Amino acid sequence: MPAVFARFAVMIVALSVSATNPPVLMGTWRSAPEETPLSTAFDESVWGKNAQAIRIVEMTVKPTGDATLTVTRKVVDRCR
Repeated sequence: MPAVFARFAVMIVALSVSATNPPVLMGTWRSAPEETPLSTAFDESVWGKNAQAIRIVEMTVKPTGDATLTVTRKVVDRCR
């Protein structure tokens, strides 16, 4: 989880044109794919040998402060 916060710092900080508005944190951040091998007997019986679970996290923050956090999880076999 610490890597998530470290990558969060990459987001864009945009300064407002007006002096009355505070700086706005906005932008899009996407994590590197986190690949986990599925190697238990159950996983191999369901997904096959050498399957992997892949997770990608993406966050988008708009200038208004609205944000969307998307976590995508998928399982791929050795053939991908």
